[in-house]
Amino acid sequence: MKNFYILILFILFFTPFVSFGSTVDGIIDPQYHFAWSAYLGWFNWTADQGNVHVTDSGLTGYIWNQNYGWINLAPTSSGVKNDGEGHLSGFAWGENLGWGDYSGVTIDANGIFHGSVINVKLNSPSLTFDCDQCSVKTDWRPASVRNNTISSVPTGGGGGGILSLPTLIINPITTPITTPIIIPNCNGTIGFSTSTGQSCASNTGGMNSPIVVIYNFGTTILKNGSRGNAVMELQRFLNDKLNLGLVVDGKLGLKTIAVIKKWQLNNGLVADGLVGIKTKTKMNALVY
Repeated sequence: MKNFYILILFILFFTPFVSFGSTVDGIIDPQYHFAWSAYLGWFNWTADQGNVHVTDSGLTGYIWNQNYGWINLAPTSSGVKNDGEGHLSGFAWGENLGWGDYSGVTIDANGIFHGSVINVKLNSPSLTFDCDQCSVKTDWRPASVRNNTISSVPTGGGGGGILSLPTLIINPITTPITTPIIIPNCNGTIGFSTSTGQSCASNTGGMNSPIVVIYNFGTTILKNGSRGNAVMELQRFLNDKLNLGLVVDGKLGLKTIAVIKKWQLNNGLVADGLVGIKTKTKMNALVY
């Protein structure tokens, strides 16, 4: 029995400490997983099949935008890099948004993201991590935080050796960020949706945001011959802003394309009649 206790003590003192995987290969906290863009809407960092991971070398997986679809954090030709201390760099790719520059984003000692991602094509922020109702958090931690020591104890064995113990990280207790309830075409919680007639009383998606994405133009380029709900949203926009009286039938024809070209020209865009990311962003920016 004495030999058994000696063996246990030997294992406790001489077996190297093993780092918990979550601090070196982190995932996103399901309670803190939304970033925000005034022009593009919410970005979900824990979408189904997104599988976002944070490591010392970079980010992998996909995030989801309600209006423009998937963003790849680790595309083949680039990717979001991490210097091991939470200072990010590099680029993510969205099929409908283009490149996003992460050089202005950091992850602090508590795993919380800060800063903004810059859309390269528009040269403006495409999402921010710092707003009243958004927060993204991971259980990954900077290397310097993981490697700090809090005490040294003798290892025994007569050699006077010292064993460093890993830092115990205690995260502050904060109120979880609840998933926002977004009712289309609601500004805050007053009144009714202008597109569906639904009460805005339960809407929380736009309460503290100066601009709300009202028109969902979809994720594909709209052009002559396009059909569907995104075209109906475009027709509603043109009726609301230009008083055209278009029939909202979800069919995009040459007469409407001519109106779009004129609108693009008047708003400093290329007048090609194609409703892509720049035109959609400009339209939603002029909602209020």
